[in-house]
This record gives sequence, C-alpha cells and structure tokens, in this order.
Amino acid sequence: MSASQGIEKNAASIALLVAIIALVVALIPQFKTYMANCGSTCALEEVPPSAGGAGPGGPGGPGMGGPGMGGPGGPGMGGPGGPGMGGPGGFGGPSEEYVAKYRERVVLLNDAAAKEPGNIDLILERDKALLMVMRLDAGGRRVAAGASEAYLAQLAAKAKGAPALDINQAELSFLQAKARARNPEAFDAACEAIKDYPKTPATPEQLQALLAAERGA
Repeated sequence: MSASQGIEKNAASIALLVAIIALVVALIPQFKTYMANCGSTCALEEVPPSAGGAGPGGPGGPGMGGPGMGGPGGPGMGGPGGPGMGGPGGFGGPSEEYVAKYRERVVLLNDAAAKEPGNIDLILERDKALLMVMRLDAGGRRVAAGASEAYLAQLAAKAKGAPALDINQAELSFLQAKARARNPEAFDAACEAIKDYPKTPATPEQLQALLAAERGA
C-alpha cells in the first residue's frame, strides 16, 4: 500500500467519526425535550385516579361518596340503593328457617316449663321467646327484644327474690327500653294488666297487647 492510499483511508475513517459525533451532539437537545415532555405526560396520567377513577374519594370511582361505601346507589353499607345493611334494597328480614327455629324454641321451653311448674326462669324464657315470635310475625328487618321483654324480666327478678343489685339493673333496663315505647299510655295499661306476673301467667293475648302498645301498632 502506498503512503497516499493510507492517508486517504485514515481520512475517510476520521470523517465518519466526526459525522457520528456531530449526529450525537445534534440529538442531545431533542432527547432533553423528549424527556421533559414525557415527564409532564406521566404526571398528567397520574391525576385521573384521584379525580374520577378508583382512588378513595373520587366522585366517580368506588371510593367514599362514589359507588362505593355510603354512595347513593352503590353496593356499600348504608347506601339507599345498594345491598348494604339498612338500605331499602339491602338484606331482608330474618329467614324462614330462623323464624321456624324460634317457634321450635317456644315449644321446647313450654314443655320444659310444664315439667318444672313454678320455675320462673323457664317461664320467663318461654314468654320472651313467644314475644320474639310475635315480633317476627309482625315483620321488619331489625327484630330485637324491647320494653315488653324488659318488663317481664323486671317482674321475674322481683318474684324470685333476686339480689337488690340484679333487681336494680332489671329496673334500669326496663326504664331505658320503656322510653322508646310508641304508645306510652297503652303500654302502661298493658303492663298493669300483668303486674302479678309470673305468679299469674300472662296470656298470649296480654303479651300481644303489650307488644302492640310498645310498637304503636
């Protein structure tokens, strides 16, 4: 190879290297601009979840106030249209099986009370169970013992000579429950009619009257 050919070959290599360096230098500003734009775009894309996506509190997401818990139409608890507890479209009342079991309980307690005449505890439990069956028959989602049961418990505690502290607690429970009676005057009259309970048994009709006055039926 001649000296002139070697110089020409080196010159070509140097020219190619210079061209590559110039291309890289020219691309640096464009790369910086691209990265800046990408950062802005990514920041914008992180906003929607909190504004209306799945984040908590979003007006359209499943967070609080949207179709999630407490929302006006979502599946959360308390929502008036969802299946949550307390909503009109939520869980229904006690099942038929539950009601049947309570009826069975009344029969069992009645049999037990018949075998042990004068057993105040059995008499009380039977009549409380009977009141619960009456409540279940009346319908409603939330069925719980109330002033009627509390009154029977108070009379039973006194009749069996319970300790003063137990009687005091029974009286407090009754007064607290009585304050929620829907028809106070009728409830007082119904209580007066069975004031000798359990010495004088309460008839189903008397218990029904007591419950009706409590519920304001």
